[in-house]
Amino acid sequence: MTVGSKPSKNKVALVEFTYGNPVKKLRLAGSQYERDTSEGRFLPCPGISVKAPKNTISIARDTCQIRLPLGQENAEPFVSQVSSGRPHSIVSVRTMFLETEGTSSILWHTFFGKLLKTHRNPDGRPNIVSLEVANAKYFLDRSAGIPITPLCEWSFGDAHTCGFNPLTVEETGTVVTIVKSALVITLPSYRGHPYWEGGYVEFDGLRIKIKSRQGSTFVLAQYPPKTWTDALSVNQLIVKVVPGCDQKISTCHQVWHNIANFSGAGIAMPAYNPTFENPD
Repeated sequence: MTVGSKPSKNKVALVEFTYGNPVKKLRLAGSQYERDTSEGRFLPCPGISVKAPKNTISIARDTCQIRLPLGQENAEPFVSQVSSGRPHSIVSVRTMFLETEGTSSILWHTFFGKLLKTHRNPDGRPNIVSLEVANAKYFLDRSAGIPITPLCEWSFGDAHTCGFNPLTVEETGTVVTIVKSALVITLPSYRGHPYWEGGYVEFDGLRIKIKSRQGSTFVLAQYPPKTWTDALSVNQLIVKVVPGCDQKISTCHQVWHNIANFSGAGIAMPAYNPTFENPD
């Protein structure tokens, strides 16, 4: 730099991933060096690219596109796990960039959302993983209304509609074996159908829906990821098992004793809900 010239600005992309239970944070910087910021320390991960959409007041379905190198030491095993095609825990994503000029620096926040999907080798480029991240506005573009069906329309466990809290009857179990999507789980109590169907098994922040249950064998809607089988092979795999509901009035009445909050057609007029109110 010549005497009297203006220092050049340098921008470094920063990405923070939050996932798992207990919560884990992975912070990566698109440079060869660590970056210390007010948000914490970001590990070097050369090759990161971030393309965030413009911030607008419209309900746009624009998503943030992130590309990461596959196999980079500081990004593993996270990148391999979320791009393996197997289920994983919900991943919250924040993108930023650090702008430095001389001795001063500014941290700009550009996007916050949830990981929507991943794709390996995008555009035929090997050892690259593309991540698509959606913010809250992405999920607002949904039709609202109450379909006329004999099943309850409320989400089981919703405090504002269903009113029943399934976490009050959750159980902690020990996984004995895992064969494909079938898990043999030892629970402290036994409850038969329809108690567990529609519920989920949770480990390390990942919840997988229970498709069916026969005795101590739980068949899940998806194959558990490698992290579950690895945990089972190294030590005991302790999971949380939360019951579900098939939305039928008989289950609501006989199992959950929650008939007062049932919303199936022909049972009662649904309670006022401003979400479905038509101002016209």
